Amino acid sequence: MSADPLAAPKKRVSTSVLLLVYLAFMLFGIVIVAVIWMVADQFLTSSSQNSAMGVVVPMIAAMSMSSFWARREGRPTSGRQWWIALLATLLTLALNGALIWAIASSGAWRELSFRNGFSRDDLVFGSIVGAVLLVLLTLVVRFGFWLGLNGWEKQQAKLAALKTRR
Repeated sequence: MSADPLAAPKKRVSTSVLLLVYLAFMLFGIVIVAVIWMVADQFLTSSSQNSAMGVVVPMIAAMSMSSFWARREGRPTSGRQWWIALLATLLTLALNGALIWAIASSGAWRELSFRNGFSRDDLVFGSIVGAVLLVLLTLVVRFGFWLGLNGWEKQQAKLAALKTRR
């Protein structure tokens, strides 16, 4: 067995554990962003209506989850990374959909309440937007995996270089 930490075989992490870790990082990120926005609204005169956090939070959650994943399993195969990215994206969309549904059903935002139901055009438009979001978020999550795994590999290379110096 080689001394290279990247080549050492490790136990495979289950998909459900990875998705739970992703969900934990995602919820933590959502809470942090909400707190920052509430504090900013209290102290700043302008209101922040920025939806970029809907992309940044999943990417950071994916980066954090991928470093967790790499520490336990090493660099996973590309196919498994895409599969977990798709599942994490579906989890993100389900979480956002549940949040939007809760807000719409409570009547807190009048723009989100559809009292007359959905027309066929609404459903077609929603399906197209959903498919585009699925593709974009999958790419964002996969990019987060790439950043997290490359960061982990660089950290391992630095640790290996320090060990060889001694």
